[in-house]
Amino acid sequence: HWKYSIPQMQLTSPVLSPDGKLLAVQAAEVDSYRTKVVVFDNATGQIVAERNSKDTLEMAFLPNCNTLAITKSGIVSEEPIELWAVKKAP
Repeated sequence: HWKYSIPQMQLTSPVLSPDGKLLAVQAAEVDSYRTKVVVFDNATGQIVAERNSKDTLEMAFLPNCNTLAITKSGIVSEEPIELWAVKKAP
């Protein structure tokens, strides 16, 4: 079992990939509006990918286990769903 944390960041909304190998979370800087999506490798507990993300509402992995669907705030009508092909860091 891993205890996931990033210094000075609050992690929320965990989403597990269908194969259980990846865990995506929303990460918000404490006392700031900066946010990002971070993906951990469940086997090692290490961060394998991250990207800046503003106003993320929900996330879900597609069945291929390497694509993350990200919805935004929902404040504006017709906001697109972003598909992020998660590339593991070397």
